Amino acid sequence: MQETIESRSARVERELAILKATSTAGSPGWIAKVTGSFRDDPGFEEILKLGKEMRDAEEPENRPGELNNVFIRHRSSWVSAISELI
Repeated sequence: MQETIESRSARVERELAILKATSTAGSPGWIAKVTGSFRDDPGFEEILKLGKEMRDAEEPENRPGELNNVFIRHRSSWVSAISELI
């Protein structure tokens, strides 16, 4: 049997009401929950420092392959700093 426009409209309105009732719109999202959670954390500060070193090594004026040298030099520091945060 084919649905009538009225029954389809009623079904859509019921489903919309359910979606509105379960919506998280207006509530703080994940970004608001984690913002500031690493403030004053020495491990996170270390990750920021190492990340800056990696970005700086990617600058065009650096020699080719230097990024790999930076990564190899600091790989264990990055791994340990990240594993402490997990």
